[in-house]
Amino acid sequence: MNSSSGNALRLAATALTGDIDITTYSFDKPPTLYASPSNSLSLIAGGSVVGHAGLGQGIAQLVMSGRNDTPVLIVAGEDIIYGNIRTSSPIRLWAARDIVDFSFVAQNNSDDDISSVYAGRDIIAKPLPDNPSQSQAVSFRLYGPGNLVVEAGRNLGPFHTYGQNGGDITALGNAPNGASAAIG
Repeated sequence: MNSSSGNALRLAATALTGDIDITTYSFDKPPTLYASPSNSLSLIAGGSVVGHAGLGQGIAQLVMSGRNDTPVLIVAGEDIIYGNIRTSSPIRLWAARDIVDFSFVAQNNSDDDISSVYAGRDIIAKPLPDNPSQSQAVSFRLYGPGNLVVEAGRNLGPFHTYGQNGGDITALGNAPNGASAAIG
């Protein structure tokens, strides 16, 4: 299907019983997944969604452009670990267990939009096993109208490691986040 025929395209990855791993071994060229303005982006795993896992690995970048009201959907039957999303759409980030060292900048586009983050256990920053002295952070930044709902079944924070600055939950109001311009 193509968007010129009026049909929306979808970039989706589904692993019903395993993990989705978008790990790279280069800080210079992290993997970037793009979806065009009329499309949607979904990552759904029975296991974990992993953006990187250790020393020498870059953080995965997930990018969705377009000011589209279809939320970016990332669902894990276990954990969502390491990654960074920049989207001009709402986001739904749901993990049955933990969300660890994960950040996003998202955009609600109408008063009815709801972006949500849910972890059955913890939303935390945690030292990397291979490099425990490297600072990690969790940051959720939402632009636009509508609502942001963040819920953890157990611990909400800490949002940074080793007393470093960084890590936050911020609703920045009715303004564009620049994701479309940054994507080109």
